[in-house]
Amino acid sequence: MKQRPLFFLALMALFSLWFNATLPLHFDEAYYWLWSQHLAASYFDHPPMIAWLLWLVQVFGKSEWVLRLVPACCMTVTGFLLYRLAKRSFGEAVAERALLLYLFLPLTQLGFLLAVPDAPLALGWVLLMSAGYEAAFGARWRRSMLLAGAAAGFALLAKYTAVVAVLSLFVFFLFSPVRARLLSVSFLGSAALAALVFSPVLYWNYQHDWVSFRFQLAHGVAAEKVFQPAYLLEFVGGQLAVGGVFTALALFYLAFRYWRQHFAQPKLLFFWCFSIIPIGFFMQAAAFKRGAANWPAPAFLAGCVLVAYWSLRLNWHRWYKAALAFGVLLLVVAKLPECLPFLPEKVVPKQRFLGYKEAITALPAAHPEAWLADSYKAASLLAYYGGRLDVDVLDSDRPSMFDYWRKEAALPERALFVTSRDKREAAATYYRQVTALPSGGARFGFDKQGFFLYQCEGLQRGR
Repeated sequence: MKQRPLFFLALMALFSLWFNATLPLHFDEAYYWLWSQHLAASYFDHPPMIAWLLWLVQVFGKSEWVLRLVPACCMTVTGFLLYRLAKRSFGEAVAERALLLYLFLPLTQLGFLLAVPDAPLALGWVLLMSAGYEAAFGARWRRSMLLAGAAAGFALLAKYTAVVAVLSLFVFFLFSPVRARLLSVSFLGSAALAALVFSPVLYWNYQHDWVSFRFQLAHGVAAEKVFQPAYLLEFVGGQLAVGGVFTALALFYLAFRYWRQHFAQPKLLFFWCFSIIPIGFFMQAAAFKRGAANWPAPAFLAGCVLVAYWSLRLNWHRWYKAALAFGVLLLVVAKLPECLPFLPEKVVPKQRFLGYKEAITALPAAHPEAWLADSYKAASLLAYYGGRLDVDVLDSDRPSMFDYWRKEAALPERALFVTSRDKREAAATYYRQVTALPSGGARFGFDKQGFFLYQCEGLQRGR
């Protein structure tokens, strides 16, 4: 590996480690940190990998910086493996360009920051790509096939959407010259190993009536197939957002403009399958139900390699410089807005993280009684910054792990109810006396709202 790409990767990793220490946790990060305080084989919302990794790093403490070692390490190793895979496939020049495109993707910059399942998913995805590539093109393909099974299990332990990466590898083998390997003992062993690695999730779901699988299936698949063009356009726009406008548009153009070349050359077909199949899979689902932009995000890992290959072959030098310049600009806007003091506050993404910590840390001394929140989001932040693992959720609009951690159905006789909206009437259905309290003045988020605080006494009914 040459020094220049290694330097770029190390520089981005060091920058991310510094930046990650400057921001409070997002509520999703606090929620997954709370998972790590209740270790389990799996969880309601997602598989357990993020919780397990967060538990491991807490040997160094539980500060924001420590917890975010997980995404920073995952994305750094992902970048290294992607570079190595691209170099193995197409040479040094393509590998360096693919790595630089990867480093400045919006999804990568978010991945370096947020301690959420997407970072270990990216790592598992590129591990599966690397092992799958060796299983198709390497000399020791039988061993690599088994490693691909282990990598598939790892990716599935990170997030259920990894099943589309497994599908991508399977489709590639079907259309490749080595399709006969699908009938080999090594392939059967690979599938068995993937199931074994994934078995904690299967066991947890078996114990809980397959609730996590049912929740995610209902979340992503429409019950009635009614075409929703607005959802489809929203999803396509989301791919431009997570994959970067330049890289995403180039990928879509190149993937279909040169589809014959992709199917004629197995190495190109490999990266085509890992990029286009995931995006296409979730795009068809988004035509009927609103989909999240990040669901197929790891597809842009293979997409960076394809775009790097074709942009060099087609001499897209100006495009490449423009893509990197745009990526740097987005990084500055997102993470260093102080360098652009003319930016309106509402377009600064960092605002989404600010204010919660100050609003919560002022509560514990004044309110030693039980705490309730109106959502898993607020409850998770209260648990992390308030140091209260016994926070519970009341009047939430969706199920969460709080429903499984709860030891008793009964509500406390006296509680502080912390809400993100005015829910006095809702609290009054449970407590005879509900008194609004001053919020303390701290404001947070883009809309600069604050918490609503209610002192609740005189329990009159249970949940």
